[in-house]
Amino acid sequence: CGSPAMPGDDASAALAAKSVGTSSLKHGDLPTACALYALACRREPRAHTHYSNLSLALIKLGASSGVGAGGLGVVGTCGGGAVARHAERAARVCVRLAPTFAKGHFRLGQALMQRGAAAAAASAFERGMPHAVDGERDDMAAELAKAKAKVAARDGASADEVASTGADVDDAAADDVEGAMAGVY
Repeated sequence: CGSPAMPGDDASAALAAKSVGTSSLKHGDLPTACALYALACRREPRAHTHYSNLSLALIKLGASSGVGAGGLGVVGTCGGGAVARHAERAARVCVRLAPTFAKGHFRLGQALMQRGAAAAAASAFERGMPHAVDGERDDMAAELAKAKAKVAARDGASADEVASTGADVDDAAADDVEGAMAGVY
C-alpha cells in the first residue's frame, strides 16, 4: 500500500497527514490513521506528537477485535501482538524525543499493557506522572492502578506492594530506537 500524496515540503506534508490522520482516527478508520501518522513521522521525524498519535492509532488498532494490520505501509502484515510492538516502539520514540511529554509515557504504558508487560507499563505510567496535568494525571493514575493490580495478581502481592521495576525504557534500547524507527516509519 503506497503513501497518500501530500504537499511538497516536509512540514506541510506532515501537518496535512496528521490532520487527515486525526480525522480518520475520529471516524474509526484505524488503518488509514496509522498510515497517515506514519507518513507524518517520516516527513517530520523529530516531532514527538506524530509518534504519540501513531502509537495511539496502533493501540486502538491492536485493541480492535478481528482487525489485522495487513496492507498497512506502517506495519506490514501482522497480528495484534505485532501491532502492539509497533505501538510500543512509536511511544518509545516519542518519549525519547520529549521525555517530559506525559502523553508519550501514557502511550508507552498503554502499549506495554496491551503486550501483557504490566510491570513495565506501571513504570512507564510512574515516569509520566510528574509531567501530567489535570485530566492527564487522573487518567495516568487510573492506568497505573490497573497495571499495579495486574502485577499484584500475577505475583500474589497487594497492589500497594508493587514497586516500580525500572523495566520501562531500557537506556541502551532507547539509544537505538530512533535509528530503528527510521526504516519502519
